Amino acid sequence: MNAKNVNVSQQDIVAAVENQSGCGTVNFDPSLTGSGKTHGAIKDVLKRREKTIIAVPYIKLANEYKSKIHEISEELVITPSCAFITSEEKSVDKKTFEELECHLEKGNNYYNDYIIVTTHQTLRLALLNDIVGIDGWHLIIDECMDMFYTCSYEVTKASAKMFLDSFTLEHGVNDKLYELSVEASQRATFRNILNGGIGDSFWKKDAHEQFVAHSLSKSFSTYARIEDVKKAVSVLEGKHEKESAKLSTLSVIKKDILTKFSSLTFIAADFDKTVMALVLENLGFELNRVSYAAYPLLQHSNGKRLTIKYAVDRKNSISYKRVKSLKRDDDNEIMDHEDLIVARYLREIGGECFIFNSNVASRDKKVYRECMGGDNQDGQAVLLTAVSGVNEYSTYNYAMYTTAKNSKDCEASIFEAFGVPREVVDMDRNQLSAYQFVSRTSIRERNATDPVVFYVIDKNTAEFLKEKWPESECLKIDVDGLEADDLSDRQKINNDKDYKAYRDKVKKYNEGNRRFYKPSAERFVKMYEALGLAANDEVYLHMREQCIDRK
Repeated sequence: MNAKNVNVSQQDIVAAVENQSGCGTVNFDPSLTGSGKTHGAIKDVLKRREKTIIAVPYIKLANEYKSKIHEISEELVITPSCAFITSEEKSVDKKTFEELECHLEKGNNYYNDYIIVTTHQTLRLALLNDIVGIDGWHLIIDECMDMFYTCSYEVTKASAKMFLDSFTLEHGVNDKLYELSVEASQRATFRNILNGGIGDSFWKKDAHEQFVAHSLSKSFSTYARIEDVKKAVSVLEGKHEKESAKLSTLSVIKKDILTKFSSLTFIAADFDKTVMALVLENLGFELNRVSYAAYPLLQHSNGKRLTIKYAVDRKNSISYKRVKSLKRDDDNEIMDHEDLIVARYLREIGGECFIFNSNVASRDKKVYRECMGGDNQDGQAVLLTAVSGVNEYSTYNYAMYTTAKNSKDCEASIFEAFGVPREVVDMDRNQLSAYQFVSRTSIRERNATDPVVFYVIDKNTAEFLKEKWPESECLKIDVDGLEADDLSDRQKINNDKDYKAYRDKVKKYNEGNRRFYKPSAERFVKMYEALGLAANDEVYLHMREQCIDRK
């Protein structure tokens, strides 16, 4: 990311914010978790005494903000005008984002120093519904809030026609994307879908309804890859090699919506490594690093307390391959690799209380249910669906993060067409989330002394965390029954034809001038060398250079 990296005082931050009205600059504080960013940001807002919206991930954190604002106000001897708008305060006859709009109007008409604290979800809904009255307000977003939405489809002949008939296609931000605009004749139908007036429709399936909402919104631009649209056309015409094709869309907040705010600031650890940061850069914003942190360190200093354990070398990956030779004793259910890994971790944890986060599809597995106390949900484990903004478990010394959220090929393609490499997407969803999650434990308490043990699935995530806590210990745990974990064993190219196809794919990747990150380059080099096919191959040589040059 091309962010300015400067150390600034609180006065400098105020001056920077005041001079950035509508100029296309986004401030961000990427300081470590537990460094005091929130306290510093609140104090800055109260001293500045200007209209400010603060968006936080969850209701509990909004309540913490309420207490902190009261505490710091007393310290500064001021009495700010505040409103706290969350789903808990939702009126019977109004949606929460409509309450937000009412308070914006109140601040615009009666107060110069009004502070509104709300949740990410409420702000997303407000933006999606083309909220008015945000001009001139400062916006502070605690933790990273994604202002984009992806959706993938399997289009058949019938749904391809429905899709193509619903939108006008215009060339988008580059030569890889179409921008989609809802046909005038289709807008009423889409509104009926969202209002529940139409129930039996392709657009009502899965997450398609969210796509409909974003495509109707004046605050978002929606894109599809030109290549995917061509495939949909070939499916419709019966010329595609299969009866269906994959198609993904990406809806992104419009720049002119965000520039209505007097300033926009993100307070999130490693924000410059997120997908949202790169999306903002690709929209034309300049990223400006600031620091609200009381302890602006580059690395955590309490790593001697932390042990990070992992089970596999595969990157960001958990295998659900079933192991037929292993069955549960009580119900004869065949176990998969996730079961084996989690069971192994649980034996190590013993009777200690711990928090965990897993893939949504796995949360009903018996191996998780049992440690949560079954249907009573009163066991030694607590499932946290949130990885950030939850601070009430800071006395826990054990945590398990078994989530793996690698992007699918179709989804990765639409991100890459917009200028966001797959590696950035996968790091955001895996390593950055794991970092936030371990920070829910007692490791966030600077004065705590108890050892902390954090379990993850893969080596890549473990090593990323070790960079944050250099003095921590990183250990691999042997798990009986797992398949071979060596790269050449699990991803072989069996013949010259497959090798040529794979090589061509890599070559096209580079010809498209996309960023190639070091881990991916190393992966290709290792594969070529393992197969003995490298020699003087130009793509192989290019990948070797990437291994040496890129960090």
